[in-house]
Amino acid sequence: MPNNGTFTVAGTGLQGGKAQIYSVTGQMLMTTNLQNDSNLIATELTPGAYFIRIMDKKGLVVSNRTILVR
Repeated sequence: MPNNGTFTVAGTGLQGGKAQIYSVTGQMLMTTNLQNDSNLIATELTPGAYFIRIMDKKGLVVSNRTILVR
């Protein structure tokens, strides 16, 4: 899903979880603690493809690929 570097992570049970952004080579570029069930995340990453890994407070992990365009 293309975006401009700012996106919202939303869902039940995210408070206390983490969001991590990885390069296509697997290098972790950013990690942030999720403060509530809807979190706005802004990045200064260069345009390209990235993987977003979301972990809720129970340890459930969801990964998604995104394409950053400016």
